[in-house]
Amino acid sequence: MKSKITKIVLTSVLGAAILYAYESWQAYQVRQSFEIGEIQLSQTKIDIKSLQTSFKTPVWSVKTDSPLVCFSINFKNEGSRNFKNTPGLLDIVVSTLLEGAGEYDDIALKKLLKENSIGIAILPNQDNLQVNVTCLAKYFDLTINVLCDILSKAHLTQEKIETAKQGCIASIRQAMFAPDHLALEKLGCLIYPEGHPYRMSFKDMLEKIPTYTREDVARCYSAIFSPQNAEVSIVSNLDENDIKTGLNKVYKAVENRKNDFKKVEEQQTEFSRSGKSEHVELDNPQSTVVFALPVVQITLRQRFALRVANEIFGEVGTLNSRLSRSIREQGEMVYYIKTTFESGDMQSYILGRCNTQSCKVEETMSQIKEEVKKLYENGITQEELTKFKLSKFAKSIFTNSGVILEFVETARRDEVPIENVNSYLDNYSNLTLEEVNAVIKDVYNPERLVFVACGKSLKK
Repeated sequence: MKSKITKIVLTSVLGAAILYAYESWQAYQVRQSFEIGEIQLSQTKIDIKSLQTSFKTPVWSVKTDSPLVCFSINFKNEGSRNFKNTPGLLDIVVSTLLEGAGEYDDIALKKLLKENSIGIAILPNQDNLQVNVTCLAKYFDLTINVLCDILSKAHLTQEKIETAKQGCIASIRQAMFAPDHLALEKLGCLIYPEGHPYRMSFKDMLEKIPTYTREDVARCYSAIFSPQNAEVSIVSNLDENDIKTGLNKVYKAVENRKNDFKKVEEQQTEFSRSGKSEHVELDNPQSTVVFALPVVQITLRQRFALRVANEIFGEVGTLNSRLSRSIREQGEMVYYIKTTFESGDMQSYILGRCNTQSCKVEETMSQIKEEVKKLYENGITQEELTKFKLSKFAKSIFTNSGVILEFVETARRDEVPIENVNSYLDNYSNLTLEEVNAVIKDVYNPERLVFVACGKSLKK
C-alpha cells in the first residue's frame, strides 16, 4: 500500500513538473514570437548647444557629468589634397609635431603629456587634418597651452626632420611587403586619374621624401592649420566661459600662420577604370583581394540608405552580413571578408577586402561578383532592413564621452543641423525599403566592379 501511494505521489509530482515545463516553454515561445516591428526605436538624448567663439564655425558643445574632456578640431580641406604634388610631406610634418614644442623638448613634452594623462593625436585624412584631444577637466588649461605650442611652435629641427623622413621611408618599404597595402595602392592607381589628390604611389613617395628640405617642411607646417575653416566639437563638464576662453587661445595661436591653401579644381567623380581586375605579384603564402564600386552623386538621404545597404551586404564586424554568410561560412573560401562605405569630398565608393589562398582567388572574385549581382537585381528584404534599424539603435548607446564625440562628429560630417542631432537616427528609422533598393540599383552594378588581387601567381 505504501509503495502504491509513493508511486502515485511521484507520478503526480512528475506530471506537475512536466505541465509546468510545458507551460513555461509555451510562455517562452510567446515571448520569442513578437514582431520586430513592434519594438520602439528611441535615441539617447544628449545636452548639446552651439557656442560662439573666435572660430568662424560655431562650436558644438555637449554637457556631461564626466570629468573627462574630449574635443576635436577638424581643419577642413587641409589634408592630402593640399599636397598632391609633394607625396609624404604631410606625414613628415605630422610625425615631428610631438617631438618638442614651445618651451618643451621632446622628452619634456612626452613626460608632461603622460604625467597629466593628456592625449593629443593629429590625423591627416584625405580631406582634412583632425586634432583629437582628451584630458581631465582639471588639466584643461594646461592641455590648451600645450596644444597651442604644438600647433604654432613645433621644433622643426633638421635632426628631427631627418628622423621623420627615415621613419616614413621604413614604413613605406614595410608596406610594400604587405598584400593589403600593395593591393590598395594598386586599386587607387586604377580608379583615380593621374594628378587626383586621392591617388597614392609608394614609388613616388620613396622618390620624393629624401628630397624634402627643412624649408619644405616649414612651409607645409605653416599651411596646414587654418582656423578659418575649422570645426570644433567638445564633450565635457566644463563651464561655457572656460570652453570659450580655451578655444579662443587655440584660435589666436594659429590665426597668424600663413595659409596657402587653394581650392582644388573639380575632379572627375567616376572611377577612371571600372569593370577591371588586375594582379600584383608578391611571394606570400596567402593572397589579398580588394574590390571597389564607385558611388554616383547622391543626396544626404541616399547616403543613409547606402550605409544600410553596405552593412547588410558586408559591413566590417558583421558576421551575419551576406558576404560573410555566403563566402566565408558557406563557401569557406576566405579567412575574413568585409566592406566599408568610404566617403570623401570628391569621391565616394564601396570598398571591400578579403584574404584567401592563392588557388582560390579567381573563385573568390567570381563569388563576390555573383553576390553583388544578387543584391543589384533583388535588393534587400524588409526583414533585413528592420534588423538593421534595431542594430543601429542598439549600437548607438552613449557609454562614454569618446563615443558621444564620435557621434557628434558623424552628424556634423553629414551636415545635420545642431537642432536635429537628437533625432539623427531617425534618418535611418524613417528609411523605406524602396529608398534603399533604389540606391542599390545606382551603386551595386556588378559590371562596374574593380578587383585587385595581390599574392603569388599560379600561372607559373
